[in-house]
Order: sequence, then C-alpha cells, then structure tokens
Amino acid sequence: MAPVGGWLAVTGKFALPPVVLAAAVAFWVAGFDVLYSLQDVEFDRRVGLYSLPARWGVAKALWASRVFHGLAALGFAAFAVLVHARLWGSLAVALAWSLLLVQHLLVGNGRLERINAAFFTANGVLSLSMLVLFSLDIISGK
Repeated sequence: MAPVGGWLAVTGKFALPPVVLAAAVAFWVAGFDVLYSLQDVEFDRRVGLYSLPARWGVAKALWASRVFHGLAALGFAAFAVLVHARLWGSLAVALAWSLLLVQHLLVGNGRLERINAAFFTANGVLSLSMLVLFSLDIISGK
C-alpha cells in the first residue's frame, strides 16, 4: 500500500506502476516471512498455528517462498519497465534478483542457522539499494 499512497501523494494521480511495485513488495515480504517462520515450525505445530512450514512442512514452505520471491523479482522488473528505468533502476532490479536468490542459497537444504543473514542482511541491503539506486535513476536521468 505504501508505494500507492506515496505515488498518490506526490503525483495526485492513480497509476499502474505503484500498484505493480506494491504487489512486488507484498510477494517479497511474503517470501521472507515464510523463510523467517521456518525457525518456529515446531512451536507452531505444538500450539496449533497454521504457518506454512507447520502446515506444509519445511520443504514445501521453502518452495512457496521461492515462488513468492520469483513473483517479487518479476514485479520489480515490471515496475522498472513501466517507469522507464535506466541504468541505476536496472541495476537495482538486478541486485534485487541477486539478493532474493542469495536468501534461498543461504537457507536451502535446511541451513536454518543462516536465517539471520538471509533475513536481516539480504533484505536490509535489498531495501536500501532499491531506494538509493532508483533515486539515482531519477536524479541522474541515466
């Protein structure tokens, strides 16, 4: 919702690009939320919660996270196309794709001890790099 609200506040117009970005962000968040919830699978089962890992198992939850992150990556790319991103925006999307992949490489095969690097570090770098690189794309016109 924030991309849509920010766009409306700045331009005063409803448009497709912020809706696409909002959807991409929603899939990104869903993907990393599933990854983070892998730590709590036993607790969730014990108290009767229906998180994806508790309900489907770790392997299927990892696949769901991959699908969510794949949709996020496609959404980021679609947003870049819609706003006619240039060099910096394209680099932002490439870096986002890379960082989404890195998260899954870090925690794949049940390596949950790496969840902090996947969750906090990769997502922090992703969010800041999107902000900085898309800002440079707008400011520089390149």
